[in-house]
Amino acid sequence: MLYDKKGKMLMGENITLTEPAARIALFIGKFKYLLLLFKMHTNSVNIFHKRINRITILLSACCKTYCFAFQKRRFCTVKAAVLRCKTAAFAVSNRNYRFSSE
Repeated sequence: MLYDKKGKMLMGENITLTEPAARIALFIGKFKYLLLLFKMHTNSVNIFHKRINRITILLSACCKTYCFAFQKRRFCTVKAAVLRCKTAAFAVSNRNYRFSSE
């Protein structure tokens, strides 16, 4: 888990970003990780939840993007469920709006 200087939990994943890693995370749509750039001061990014596997600025952007794809799989399942709920909610509200405006 990540904590800020006051001990408040930032998020439940053990991921911290350097500036190049933040650019990659922003490119693949993980905006919340960009916020960690300003809150955490580390020299590497740990995407495997282990201390020995670290990606630093020495690796290419292609390699970093490939490694971030491991995380994307977890977000896709959540995103699919959330999008179904949002679609259903917006469809109901649009239908109600149509009937109330006639």
